Amino acid sequence: MLRKVFFIACFSLPLCCCVIAQESYEEYLKARKSEYSSYKKKAQEDFAAYRAKVNAEYTRFMRERWKAFSGEEPIPAPEQEPPVPPTVAPQEEQDRPAVDRPVIIDKIIEKPLAPISVPQPVVQIDKEPQPLPVVPTTPRKENFPEDKQPKPSSDTRFAFSFYGTECRVQLDREQKFTLKNSQEDAVADIWEQLCSDNYTDMVADCLRLKKELDLCDWAYLKMAETLGNAFLGKESDEATLLQAFILNQSGYRIRLARGNDSHLYLLIASDYTIYGKRFFLLDNSRFYLLRAYEGNTMHIFDRKFPNDCALSLAVENTPRFSSEMSDVRTLAAKKYPEVTVTVSTNRNLMDFLSDYPSSAVDNDESTKWSTFADIPLSPENRERLYPALQKAIAGKSEQDAANMLINFVQTAFVYEYDDKVWGGDRIFAADETLYYPYSDCEDRAILFTRLVRDLMGLETALVYYPGHLAAAVRFNENIPGDYFVIGDKRYLVCDPTYIGANIGRTMQGMNNNEAQVILLDR
Repeated sequence: MLRKVFFIACFSLPLCCCVIAQESYEEYLKARKSEYSSYKKKAQEDFAAYRAKVNAEYTRFMRERWKAFSGEEPIPAPEQEPPVPPTVAPQEEQDRPAVDRPVIIDKIIEKPLAPISVPQPVVQIDKEPQPLPVVPTTPRKENFPEDKQPKPSSDTRFAFSFYGTECRVQLDREQKFTLKNSQEDAVADIWEQLCSDNYTDMVADCLRLKKELDLCDWAYLKMAETLGNAFLGKESDEATLLQAFILNQSGYRIRLARGNDSHLYLLIASDYTIYGKRFFLLDNSRFYLLRAYEGNTMHIFDRKFPNDCALSLAVENTPRFSSEMSDVRTLAAKKYPEVTVTVSTNRNLMDFLSDYPSSAVDNDESTKWSTFADIPLSPENRERLYPALQKAIAGKSEQDAANMLINFVQTAFVYEYDDKVWGGDRIFAADETLYYPYSDCEDRAILFTRLVRDLMGLETALVYYPGHLAAAVRFNENIPGDYFVIGDKRYLVCDPTYIGANIGRTMQGMNNNEAQVILLDR
């Protein structure tokens, strides 16, 4: 009997220890969770206090007299050399083996980097799950037509259409406001109202949409503009003030201005040169006026907001707009029948790219091409186009694969001059070349470098001759032909507008000794 009791006691001891250990661990977790909750609450309180302080100070200065400034004349886009017409490579040249003809490049053009800074919003995004703010909708409209109003739902947030994408933010009719006038005190009174907690969720929703839709800075600016116009009236002073508030609270460097017409205008800083737009030099930055304005002087509230940053025009990811797909288009390489593909492009993305401004970095004209060349291809076209092209070039040498891709770009598209189609120069991102019926040399060079980077993983460059744009590729194979020597790297000439020519051939009349080589990002 004693042995049995001893056995039970020994057996029970580990069980008791386990229970005690488990209870201790649970208590430890509760304590840590409580500590984290306290820390989180304290951090939120500190952030709210900081936000209230900087907003109160900013609003106080807004009441002071705004100074008059004279604007700078818009910088026009550089004049283009007369375009070189597309050329068909003579058959004898197509048949003749390529011969190495190197050109050493001492001066290369790498895309200058505009100072990169991440906006620091003074509104925090709640990380708790929220209702999805984006649902498929109709093609882009300024406002919902009467027969396309959002269907009633439990979601009472304000709905607006942004490039065909229905978006919702925390706003209701009671939050609409009217400016008494555009004078300092009247503007500051409304700004103070906007800084209250009533509008915090609205800004948080805008920031959440920016993340969920993968919006670049320019797209976010356009979204704030669209929201303001939809909620308060197109280009009204109230809409301008709401847009300025959203961008300011989201961390962007803006200025409010009052024109000679007594209307409010938004100025936004950018380290890019935005062609064709008037700007004001304030605090060593260019502040661009993106709306039309009759006049040269403005009264500007020239006060810096803590930790704000300039607007970037880089597009690192394709915005995730709702799909409004174009008709399917079939494209085929003349020399390689197996390279036949179908594409369909999101019209909402085309609308966005149509609104995208022509710009340059550090006043470097060449960056107007590299900015568009570095815009990624949309997921919709990647899913349709890339599997077919990957299948066609699978198992091929780099030379054969590149010859197939360049013939595809040379022969699948109809060439036309921008002046005839658009009335002036217009640069396409890769998606636009797949969508529009006509393209020119710069569009083809951009598309070709996009395909080579994505499908072959090779480094590429654009090659500028007066009146013409071609490409160059750094192959791993030693492929014969015309090439540029850049440091210890060899970039082979590839011309998507020299019809029928293989890689390594320079278009007739082009002088590689006078060419400018513009390196692109991978």
